[in-house]
Formats: sequence, C-alpha cells, structure tokens
Amino acid sequence: MQFEVLGPLGMRIDGREIAPTGRLQRLLLGSLLVHRNRPVPSDVLIELLWPAQPPDRAAARLQLHIHRLRQLLDTPDRLSRTPQGYQLAVAGGDLDTDRLEASLDAAMNAEHDPRTLTMQIRDALKLWRGTPYDGIDAPELEAEARRLTERKLAAMEAMYDAEISRGNVAEIVAELGDLAGQYPLRERLQAQLMTALARSGRRADALEVYRGARTSYVEELGIEPGPELRGVHQAILAEDDAAPQDGGSVLTPAQLPLGVSAFHGREREL
Repeated sequence: MQFEVLGPLGMRIDGREIAPTGRLQRLLLGSLLVHRNRPVPSDVLIELLWPAQPPDRAAARLQLHIHRLRQLLDTPDRLSRTPQGYQLAVAGGDLDTDRLEASLDAAMNAEHDPRTLTMQIRDALKLWRGTPYDGIDAPELEAEARRLTERKLAAMEAMYDAEISRGNVAEIVAELGDLAGQYPLRERLQAQLMTALARSGRRADALEVYRGARTSYVEELGIEPGPELRGVHQAILAEDDAAPQDGGSVLTPAQLPLGVSAFHGREREL
C-alpha cells in the first residue's frame, strides 16, 4: 500500500487511488502518518480532531473514525491499538516522503559529477505534487509541511549550484527566476539567480534582482542582505568596471592623441 502526502493526502492499493473522505478522516490519517510506526495517544488525536471543544463521548467518536479509516486500508490490522495509543504501520517505501528523502540523501551524500547530481535530484523531486498535506489545517502537519519544503529547497539549491558549475546557466534562468520569486527572502536562491543571469550576459538583470532583493530585506526584515548576496553583487559590479563600455572587445585607437586645448600651470614656459 502506498501513502501520498506530497500534495493532497491520498492512498493507493495496487495502483488504485483511494481518497480519504471528510476533514476529520484526513486529519486523523495525516497525524498517524506523521507519527508512523509510533503510537499516538487517544487524547492527542481527540484534541487534533476537535481542538476547540471535544464532543460528548469523544473517545467513542474517535473509535468510529478509526474504524472507518481501517476499512480503507489494505489490511485493517495495519492500524492497531496499543496501550500507548493508535499506531499506523508503514513499511519502508510505503510513504512518498520516505522515498523522497531516501533519494535525496543518496544523491547528496554520494560523489557525483554535477550532471549526475542534477539528474538524481530532478528524478527525486518528481514525487513532489504540491504543498505537503495540502488542505489539512493542523499545526503539527503544517510544521511537517514546512520541514519537507525546506528539504526540497535545499536540494534544489544544491542542484542549481551543480548546474551553474557546469555552465548550464541559460537553461535554468527561467525556472530559477520563478523559484526565487516565490522566496524573495531566501538569500541563496537570489544569489544563484544573479549568478546565472550575469553568466548569461544579463548583468543589468542580475543587478535588478539585487535591488529587488535588497528592498525586500529592508522593508520586511529591516536588515541589509547577507554576505553571500552582497558578495555576488560586488563581483558583478567589479566585472562591469573591468568590462569594455561597448560590451565588445577593447579597440586600439588608430590615431595620434588629440591636440591639447588647454594647458594650465606652465604660464612662464608657454
């Protein structure tokens, strides 16, 4: 059986999609998946399902929802009750987040050339279908969604570093620009976008990215950009100062210097 949380919550049995129905059932399944292979106390689940005010006979109502969820599983005993609470058994590879993180770990920890690293990260991220636990409003699930999103962004930054190191800058500018636009305060993404633009011959666009990022930092955080972003900015400015003003090769003038029209400080000699 496969469980999917990298997007809307879902399950599959032999390829057949099974969607949990109702908000409470999604909350229950989501919490059990976050705590997979560990018991979750009944009072924790009751507070999750009814945070404002538990209903009368809350324990009995919880048992009813547990029973309904068991009917959706490949085998009902996958969801068991222990003295410590309810526990959902999830084997390795049954959950898409486990497969994603295992693939990312393998890609990031191995010695690969940049092209292979890029391919492995892109293959792993094909499991990503949207916001993790999408549509489920619960603090612990939102925290897990943020953790997974951070893991994804870190992997993508490593992938873009690899793409930039092998000179594949023009091909990634568009997708890197979209991602940097979604996370304007993520310094490394802004720095990577500036680097990719500058190395694609778009220095003016790279400097505009810096101006936009600096505005976001100052207005939203009240601070200047960090050293990484400032360093890329200074490097681009230095390249501009060293580059010919016409953008082409340096031309050697084929003429003598012009005559001097004014000569100050040598009155007696003149």
